[in-house]
Amino acid sequence: MTFLRLFDLTRPRARLALTAALVCAAASPLAQASTVYADDFAGGSTAGWTLPSYGSIASLPTDSGGLASVNQAQWLKIDSQAAKTVDETVSLSISGLHAGQSYTVAADLFIGGSWDGSAGYYGPDELKLVVNQATSATKTLLDATFANGQQGINFGADSRQSYSDAEPVAGTGLLYNRFTGADASFSLNQGGNYGSDYSIYQFSHGTGNPTLSFVASGSTATLVFQRVGIPSGDSGDEYWGVRGVSVSSASAVPEPSSVALVLAGGMVCLRSVRARRRGLPG
Repeated sequence: MTFLRLFDLTRPRARLALTAALVCAAASPLAQASTVYADDFAGGSTAGWTLPSYGSIASLPTDSGGLASVNQAQWLKIDSQAAKTVDETVSLSISGLHAGQSYTVAADLFIGGSWDGSAGYYGPDELKLVVNQATSATKTLLDATFANGQQGINFGADSRQSYSDAEPVAGTGLLYNRFTGADASFSLNQGGNYGSDYSIYQFSHGTGNPTLSFVASGSTATLVFQRVGIPSGDSGDEYWGVRGVSVSSASAVPEPSSVALVLAGGMVCLRSVRARRRGLPG
């Protein structure tokens, strides 16, 4: 069978060869999930990240046991500032993407201190996660307010938040109670004493949590986590952090050379099948 006849899909043998190639592709490592970035900061490295001077690796809890919990992990923590009138931004440069491929962003988000939700003066306490790509518009994966305070305590600040697992990008204008959608939380429930309060939110893993994804328009992208500045500058006791950040595709996208190898493998499979049918060695 000549090369041209091989890809003439009007011929039964050509269709059989293509089927064999696709079977081999499905069974090959090329069809497995592809992770282009993953880091839990356990080694203390921040390679690929752009951080402000007040960003560092720190130990924080991973459960609802309080700041002194025995269950701790390394987080990329954005510490308190005296005034939060400007945005707090950390970014991660991603490479090795394939245009047209969908990618999932997984992460854990730590909200520490008072965080007054959608309050008009003490807030709004808003955090965003966006994907910037050179050849496409910015994709917003997360944009919502978060609250650790409680209505009527914490100096009377409006403690409701716009985040819920069903609405990671606020759009309906609905407000929810503090800790809505949190996978872990801790509060002393004492008026004015909220420095030890926190909540943890998971994305793209865990039951019921939202999946954050984007379609690559090129080989690179930048993930930007941004705590939006508060006009009043309130307040310096609030902080936040991320960990377990990963970017992965549902399936790998093979390079053209790999596609050729898969097709060649398909022909080997076909030859082996035909040989076995004839009682000959493959």
